[in-house]
Amino acid sequence: VVLATNGYTGDLWPRLRRSVVPVFSSIAATEPLADTIAERIMPLRASLYEAGNITVYYRLDARNRLVIGGRGPQRPITDTAPIAYIKAYAERLWPALAGVAWTHGWN
Repeated sequence: VVLATNGYTGDLWPRLRRSVVPVFSSIAATEPLADTIAERIMPLRASLYEAGNITVYYRLDARNRLVIGGRGPQRPITDTAPIAYIKAYAERLWPALAGVAWTHGWN
């Protein structure tokens, strides 16, 4: 028997509802980067994923914005202030991002 409710079990099976734990992933995006910076940080434009103590994933979008995500606060966010650690991590990976504006944050 398969009970597939996509996390919206409600009162259908109360014990299952108590076993669902929300996991918040947050994402930050830069302003569009200059081609020279985009080529420097991700020359192959591949989507990348790191699995370690904290999972982080990143890519360049069609407008050269760096989009990076990872574990985030367990509450809705609408800007990058609550996920400053994600931005700081990106700037440690790629010092060329210093001074670049981070324009979007969500989860």
